[in-house]
Amino acid sequence: MIDAQIEARLKLGQPDELMVYLHIPFCSTRCGYCDFYSETNVGELRIAATLKAILREAEWYRSIYPHARISSLYLGGGTPSLIPSKLLAPFLVGLSRLFRPATQGPVHSLTDEFEWSFEANPESLDPDKLNLLAESGVNRLSLGVQSFNDRFLRALERQADSRMVQRALEAIQNNGHFQLSLDLMTGLPDQSKDDVAADVQQLLNYAPEHVSLYSLTVERGTPLERRVQDGLVSLGEPSHRDSLWETAAALLRHNGYRHYEISNFCLPGKHARHNSGYWQGRPYLGLGPGAVGTLPLGPPGPSRPPGPPGPPGPLAVRMSNPALGEYLQAAGGEGGLGTAAHTLEYLSGQDLLLERFLLGLRTSEGVRIGACAGEFGIDVAALRAALEGWKGAVYLDRRSFAAGRVVVRKRGRMLLDRLLPDLAVRLESLANESGIK
Repeated sequence: MIDAQIEARLKLGQPDELMVYLHIPFCSTRCGYCDFYSETNVGELRIAATLKAILREAEWYRSIYPHARISSLYLGGGTPSLIPSKLLAPFLVGLSRLFRPATQGPVHSLTDEFEWSFEANPESLDPDKLNLLAESGVNRLSLGVQSFNDRFLRALERQADSRMVQRALEAIQNNGHFQLSLDLMTGLPDQSKDDVAADVQQLLNYAPEHVSLYSLTVERGTPLERRVQDGLVSLGEPSHRDSLWETAAALLRHNGYRHYEISNFCLPGKHARHNSGYWQGRPYLGLGPGAVGTLPLGPPGPSRPPGPPGPPGPLAVRMSNPALGEYLQAAGGEGGLGTAAHTLEYLSGQDLLLERFLLGLRTSEGVRIGACAGEFGIDVAALRAALEGWKGAVYLDRRSFAAGRVVVRKRGRMLLDRLLPDLAVRLESLANESGIK
């Protein structure tokens, strides 16, 4: 098990509500642009061992938080839909037993408060697997489409072609038990505004409740980075890529989708509750190889764990799981993962205050000034003054600010990476003046 001191503090920091993120690291192949942790060429025996280990980890966490209400469960990856049905079925039963609210029936309606999301790729979905997901209680599917154009799917090294994408979407519609979120990418090699518009129109034909819209990013260490450096692929100037993304965003807004977070759009009332919880700073478990969770800590005892010095000690801990091999080895002992398995990052009040703004300002809801000041023990007037002096203040929605919320207008949200360092300095100074450690 994890260190007894940390376990004791986790038990003292009991949250009323928890979200659960579960990382399934398996992929058939790795796309050239992707830098997420995943494993390829994994056989059924290793998949089965991993699912068993995840359920053991989930049992351990449930023993620490027996009374916490689970508001959302998100199976991401990797490619969760790659799991063979004969292994997936008992795994979903185990998760349902541990995390699904007892008042829910075996099949969830689209309006259930409990949100159970499942990431999938088109090539590993079929009607039988969709029936299994629906019967198990999954009520939200996130499908990695990226493009409806075979030319761009090949450039991204996706396993599905446009016919597979169409078949998967038709099967989802025929099933009828899921809210649907689609991933779409812009800024692809040699992509034009007309290409983007055609992709968006294809997407609109399936009327997804939610859309995640990303501009292709060259991540360090990926095959795409090497091809760009070698001159084999050109993505065009940043201004061109920005214009492609904005073309798609404008079409989505025109068709009734609310731009509620930097990369996310939804029909009214259909936002992703799990992801919104991240942006609001809610606690969550991270299960599975490579998963990360952030959990509150109770007050330190006589023998404190290492962390930021001075009272009251760290307020939360970010727990990161190891990669697959070490994860399976650590899960072989009694209880949850072994002591050495987790990487622990202790978060002070200053850390949490900064994260609240770094994440909250990504959204159309922003951050509530009074609630934030009360939570962290900051004078409201001093917090407002720090925000007024921020370099990004020119982008604040003044009506919202007057009403007590810090909301950055759309243009400012797209520039947040450039504006946040100045805000971090101001919040750190304010925290020090307020005695927040």
